Amino acid sequence: MRTKDGVIIDFTIPIKIGIGVIIFVIISSLTYLFYNFPLKRDSIEFFSILIGSIGVAGYAAYYSIIHAQNKHNYSKIQHTIEFIGFINSIELTRLRFRLQSYMQDNKDEQIKDASQYVYISKNEDIALALKSSLNLFESLSIAIQFCYIDEVVANKNLDFIIIYFYDTYLPFIETVREKNNDSFIYDEVEKLAISWKNKKYLSSGEEIVYTKVR
Repeated sequence: MRTKDGVIIDFTIPIKIGIGVIIFVIISSLTYLFYNFPLKRDSIEFFSILIGSIGVAGYAAYYSIIHAQNKHNYSKIQHTIEFIGFINSIELTRLRFRLQSYMQDNKDEQIKDASQYVYISKNEDIALALKSSLNLFESLSIAIQFCYIDEVVANKNLDFIIIYFYDTYLPFIETVREKNNDSFIYDEVEKLAISWKNKKYLSSGEEIVYTKVR
């Protein structure tokens, strides 16, 4: 299984064959030397034990590293699914629905400038719904940048909502920044939304490629 942020490593058939070939060549070579150079058998035997010990230790270390890497990648995916589940929980979905309904019911009042902030702030619950969502998306962006969350999985599930919220409520965000004299408020949400809008992964800058399942 492969994601953008991590690769779930497995001992595939080619790797197993390669290891088997190396072991076969070493055993064959040592056997040949053992039977054709009887005077050197003590040295060959010692060398065989040494090679065997190094091989076992190396294989054990390699397997431990792969196991640790796989565990880390599986953990990232699990964290991502949990985060997505929280964002899409019934409670938060209901809050976003109320926010959307509030905005749609009074489209005439929704001028896309500083008045958007005034309009949303009229309703304390609606303002709370928007701020809670933006704060959560801010945490998502930070978690992606610190590799706590797998960005491929997050992007496939949340790209629309992140971009929609940023595009729709940018006037609100800009007004909050102006009122607080802080241009970095919701900066992480902005980074994530712009990156995904440009079809780029925030964590790596690489292109996001979508493929359809037939």
